[in-house]
Amino acid sequence: MNDRARRVLDAVLVVAILADLGLAITAIASPQTWFDTMHGDVAVDGLHRAFLTRAAGAWAALALVQIATLVGWRRWSGWLLVAAGARLSDVLPDLFYLAAAPSRTLSLWGLVGAPLLNLGFALYLGATYRRLTR
Repeated sequence: MNDRARRVLDAVLVVAILADLGLAITAIASPQTWFDTMHGDVAVDGLHRAFLTRAAGAWAALALVQIATLVGWRRWSGWLLVAAGARLSDVLPDLFYLAAAPSRTLSLWGLVGAPLLNLGFALYLGATYRRLTR
């Protein structure tokens, strides 16, 4: 793997880490902002907030796995597969959420894009692992 490809991989991991941390922090620090952005006029109760907090935990876990991958993939390329598996574990929940969400705003593209991005990122990480281990 050449230096450019290594820098691209690192950059993609950093963007994913920042995105997942941003989601988690917004969900915890300002859940109403998250609901307003993602769904517009939806009455939010304690159960909605509890499930959003659970989702924030999942986003934080993704960020932690990706941080470990960013730090460790050069020593052990298996970290790429760990991160790929973590991203894949979010594809079905994203699709279920998209199907069940009561209302959507312009951020519908974010809801539609999430499973596609997770799948694409997982495939990229898997392909990168394969290139490294040939």
